[in-house]
Amino acid sequence: MTKIAVVTAKLDQWKQVKKGCKDENFLFYWISPEEAQTQLEKGKIQLVILDIEDISSVVKWMRSHDATSDIPTLWVFPRQKMGDFKLDYKVSDLIFAPVDPEELFCRIRRLLWQNQNSDSHSIIQGDGLSIDVIKYEVRLEGELVNLTYKEYELLRFLASNKGKVFTREVLLNKVWGYDYFGGTRTVDVHIRRLRSKIEDAHHTYIDTLRNIGYRFKE
Repeated sequence: MTKIAVVTAKLDQWKQVKKGCKDENFLFYWISPEEAQTQLEKGKIQLVILDIEDISSVVKWMRSHDATSDIPTLWVFPRQKMGDFKLDYKVSDLIFAPVDPEELFCRIRRLLWQNQNSDSHSIIQGDGLSIDVIKYEVRLEGELVNLTYKEYELLRFLASNKGKVFTREVLLNKVWGYDYFGGTRTVDVHIRRLRSKIEDAHHTYIDTLRNIGYRFKE
């Protein structure tokens, strides 16, 4: 069952839209704009529909809300305000109001298909850790982790080769490049910093093999 959150104050209208849809694989949640952040963080939502007439409120909500950063977002946009739409708005697709049920479900299926296929190639996951190689983002249990570029590249390389052991020299070549003249201690320092940001009592990802090197756990 696909869970879809509809952020709107117009519940009656959306219940009518739902009646015009025959797809039983979609489970709709009706959420008011005021409750959106709290509610979306509770469940595993696979798509968000935004139906809020005040454009400035929607833009503010999208910029401040991290819960749906990796979830497709479909914006029900007022046709008469199309001139106000900007390309940097963080939405996956648009549909004009009033909503046509058949068009709505077509767009929903397309967004879910795109997200499923892109995730399989661009997301590296393991035990609560998620590495988005397209967005250069790392999340631990959904929370964004602030890494330096080299920390990110080191983590990405190790996680892309789970179970394989790499010496410090190999990691220097692969992450820093053949023209890097720093010592192997550079790797140890970055591994230590990386662990301090992604590991705790409940999460351990990187193994140290004494006198050999490092590996990302399978």
